[in-house]
Amino acid sequence: MVDFAGFSLPVQYAGAGVLKEHVHTRTAAGLFDVSHMGQALLRAAGDPAFALEALTPADLRSLPPERMCYTVLLNDQGGIVDD
Repeated sequence: MVDFAGFSLPVQYAGAGVLKEHVHTRTAAGLFDVSHMGQALLRAAGDPAFALEALTPADLRSLPPERMCYTVLLNDQGGIVDD
């Protein structure tokens, strides 16, 4: 764990290690979180959470105030939008 902006950030988890994570990603599947690397401005007529729920498979409106959840953006076929 390292200090990052006043938070404890895991740099590497004990046990599995980087090599095992790499092999799993190459042989099975893996997702990389890039949500902390950018910002998006959403303008919606009405509740922005409702508009976001049309783009993600997340129940955002049920989240308590000042809480968040990880999710992905979906394309028109329900697949994950990737860069």
